[in-house]
Amino acid sequence: RRLYRHKRDALINALDQYLAPWFDWERPTGGMHVIVYLKPNYTAQRWWQALDQGCQARGLQLSWLHQHYANEESAPLGLVLGFSGPDEEDQAEWIKWIAEVAQEIQQLN
Repeated sequence: RRLYRHKRDALINALDQYLAPWFDWERPTGGMHVIVYLKPNYTAQRWWQALDQGCQARGLQLSWLHQHYANEESAPLGLVLGFSGPDEEDQAEWIKWIAEVAQEIQQLN
């Protein structure tokens, strides 16, 4: 459990450092995932699709929350971020990539 707590804390720190302008989240007390929700200003379909495409171009496949719902339209817009497998350095790198893509999209709009 200590290992997962450490990985969770490292992910939360990376989220705090890089994704706070675009996403909200709560620190989970259990499990192996953090759910991050797009802030209201970034929920337009074109915005999150551009984020998805930009991350894919960097080789990062995002796990969107709606993909885990039987009725996708009822799902809030967000990402499922797992922390049990990747090491802390990889997690931070992936979070930086998401932030870079989000910044690029924001500059275009």
